[in-house]
This record gives sequence, structure tokens and C-alpha cells, in this order.
Amino acid sequence: MSGGTARNVAAGEASCLIDLRVSTRAETDRMDRVLAGLHATDPRVAIAVEGHWSRPPMRPDAAADRLFAVADEAPAHLRAPLAPLHVGGGSDANFVAALGRPVLCGMGGTGDGAHARHERVLLDDLPDRTALTTGTLLRLAGA
Repeated sequence: MSGGTARNVAAGEASCLIDLRVSTRAETDRMDRVLAGLHATDPRVAIAVEGHWSRPPMRPDAAADRLFAVADEAPAHLRAPLAPLHVGGGSDANFVAALGRPVLCGMGGTGDGAHARHERVLLDDLPDRTALTTGTLLRLAGA
């Protein structure tokens, strides 16, 4: 949020950026209605809502669950079982899921600080991630 020129001074203009994430298309529609229905109670104030959804929601389904099971079994002799995790973030996987295709997100390197200056990948985990991806692809190919 930003606006105004000093504390205790009525702002001539103010703005607010919202990072809104939803898990279903119905919730997208509901939030569109909520935001469109915002109105000021002070007649001197106007509210304008601008923006768009950058990604469709990604909802796990039976096909994605089956794909997860394949990935979980692939390197079972090398690693502990995978744990399904739904974080509500947005990635290109959201577009694939919206097409009705099973998709797994988060198959890349493990580490810390995603998309931040201190982002890092744990080098010791790279063989595990490689085995996970390779094993999954081999199982899907029927090898």
C-alpha cells in the first residue's frame, strides 16, 4: 500500500497491490465479484480496481494423483517417499493443468529463497532430483 505525502494528512491518491491466489475457478469468479463490488463510503473517494489473473488455479485431480504415484515409485530404492504438497503458488504448470493434463510442479532443485536474492540450490540434492526425474520419465515410457 502506498499513498499520501505525510502521516495525518489526507492522501490525494493511494494505491494497493494485491497478490491474490485461489484454488478453484469458482473462487476466481467469487473474488472477481468481491473486488468489483468494492465501494467507498466517503463521497469524496473513488475506488478503481484494475488487474487480471495471471494464471488459472491448479487443482490436483485423479490424473495428477496417478502421475504423482509414478514419480513417488520411480526412485523408491534411493530415497524416502515423496509427500504431496499444495502451496497455492503460480507457475507455468498452472497452464498445463488448465488444459486437463496431469502435471507435477516442483520437480526441480531443492534449496531456499525461491525468486529472492538469496535463492540457492542444494548441490548435494541434485543426484536425488536427477534420479527422481529420470526414473519418472522411464516409468512413463514403459522402460
